[in-house]
Amino acid sequence: MATTTVYPDPSVESTSVDGIAGKDGATSSWTDLRGAVGDVGTDNGASLQVFAIATTTTDVWSRLYRNAVLFDTSGIDDGDTVSAATLSIYPTAKDASTITVTLNVSASNPDVNTVIDADDYTTSKWGSVKFATGVTVADISTGAYHVFTLNASGIAAVDVTGISKFGIRYEEDIDGNTGPAWASGGEPAVTFSSADTANTTQDPKLVVTHAVASATFVPTMQIIM
Repeated sequence: MATTTVYPDPSVESTSVDGIAGKDGATSSWTDLRGAVGDVGTDNGASLQVFAIATTTTDVWSRLYRNAVLFDTSGIDDGDTVSAATLSIYPTAKDASTITVTLNVSASNPDVNTVIDADDYTTSKWGSVKFATGVTVADISTGAYHVFTLNASGIAAVDVTGISKFGIRYEEDIDGNTGPAWASGGEPAVTFSSADTANTTQDPKLVVTHAVASATFVPTMQIIM
């Protein structure tokens, strides 16, 4: 059994990226906000952020940020079987606001593995399956890693031949159009360190447990003359 730890590329990305894709300045329902055309896309800076804003008009929202976090896992032997994986982020600030939302992991699929732009906000580029047990913004701790233990769907998303692509989002975004319970002026947010943070002590990280797949023994019959 072996363990491999990987991080997104910092600063000048060559294989993998982490970044924010979002919609800002909207005046729409949660459903329309999720399906809107993005206008925020960045992969520069030391922080990432999951962020939503409720306006003071009932059930109207103005912002939603999603985060793509990619890892180059091609260094794992192609024949290995992945038995477990964790994805960890390092929150540095939060705003639990008056709105209850839950942070979780999903799939992501940006157009380019090394760039995040506004077009990557498109809903079709994000998975609709939760890859771990979520944590509410109120319950998440800052100043230490929060570890998401990936479930079977999350483990299956680890690509030992290339780039493993994950998203850090609100469950209310992953699940669909229901959305969180609106509260006037609520701004739930979690800020966490990106790979552009110095060193890797706070970077998003993926830890993969894997082993060589067991060979199937096929007995042969030997005839002695």
